[in-house]
Amino acid sequence: MSTHRSIVKMEKRIELENYANLHGYKIIAVTESWATSEISDNELSLDGFALFRKDRCDVTPGKGGGVLLYVSNELSCAAVDTLNAFKCESTWIEVKDDLGANGIVGVCYKCPAVSEQELKEMFNAISQASKGRCLIVGDFNYPNINLDNWECNKDDEEFVDLLQDNV
Repeated sequence: MSTHRSIVKMEKRIELENYANLHGYKIIAVTESWATSEISDNELSLDGFALFRKDRCDVTPGKGGGVLLYVSNELSCAAVDTLNAFKCESTWIEVKDDLGANGIVGVCYKCPAVSEQELKEMFNAISQASKGRCLIVGDFNYPNINLDNWECNKDDEEFVDLLQDNV
């Protein structure tokens, strides 16, 4: 996963594409893409990868934020419309492996100034995705959670509960 404010710059996408090819990555998750509706999918594309995206402007007014998933054309995948319908900065796909097993992959971004409604939407998406095999990555902006022992402050308890209930 990468936080990549400058993914909209061609040289950064070429660098990411080269890095992905060098290391054989099949799925790349990006948070804080800073993509907007004025930037086409072609402008964000990487050779050999399908692009799935949700820009901040699709969720709430403002600039910044946004998420991208790049999935190798070698993988069979499709967008999960029921999860992508949630009004939060997340995008979700279903991947099928060679043996026919399915799994959900999602990338989420929680802005530090997120609204309660958007946070509720994200938690609902995560809960729904977690009903089956899933991999969820992202930048959740919970710096006060100790992942070794789950200690956190009061503001972060709901997120810790979500993780513990869906592990």
